[in-house]
Amino acid sequence: MSSKANLVTIYVDGYYKEPCGGWGCILKYGETIKEFSGNIIESSKPRIDMIAVTEALKHLKRPCQVELYTNCQFLINCIQSHWKRKSNLDLWDNLDNAILAHDVTWIWIKGYKEELHKQSHQLAMAAARNISPRLEVLERETNFTQARNDLQSLLKQLSKAEIIRDNENMSVALRTDNRILEFHSRKIMTISEIES
Repeated sequence: MSSKANLVTIYVDGYYKEPCGGWGCILKYGETIKEFSGNIIESSKPRIDMIAVTEALKHLKRPCQVELYTNCQFLINCIQSHWKRKSNLDLWDNLDNAILAHDVTWIWIKGYKEELHKQSHQLAMAAARNISPRLEVLERETNFTQARNDLQSLLKQLSKAEIIRDNENMSVALRTDNRILEFHSRKIMTISEIES
C-alpha cells in the first residue's frame, strides 16, 4: 500500500432529471484539486454514477492509491459485495478496467456533508443543465424529421389517390385509404385572368 503522500482522494456524484444527466468529480492530490464534469441524454442515476467513477479514474495518469467517495450504495455493493449486475451491463467493462489499474478504497458518504462532495454534486447539476440547449436542438430536429416523414407519407398516398372533380362547387376531392381529402376554392381563375 502506498503512503498517504501518494494518496488521491476522489469525490464523485451523478445528477439525473429526466431526460438529462450530469456527472461531476473532484480529484485531490496533496494540495492540488482538479474538477471534471460531463453530461448525457437519456440515462438514469445509477448509470450516471458509474460514468462519474469511470471518468474520474481515467484522469489518473499512473496507478494510484485512491480513496473514492460516493453516495451510491448500489455501486459500492456491486463492487465490494459482488451483488449481481443486472442492469447497465454496457458500462461495467469500462468501469472494471478503470478500477484495475488502481488500489481503490470505496467510501460511502451520506448526503453532501463534506465540502468536496457537495462541489461534485454542484458540478453534476451544472453539467446536466448545460445539456438543455442541445436537447432543444435535438427535439427540433426530431420534430422536423417527423414532419418530413408525415409529408412523404401523405404525398405517397396522394400519388395513389382517385381524383373526384366537382366543377359546380369548384372543389376537388381525393379518395385514398378510405379517407377523403377535400380542397375548395371560391373561384377558379385561369392563367389569362391572373396575368391581365
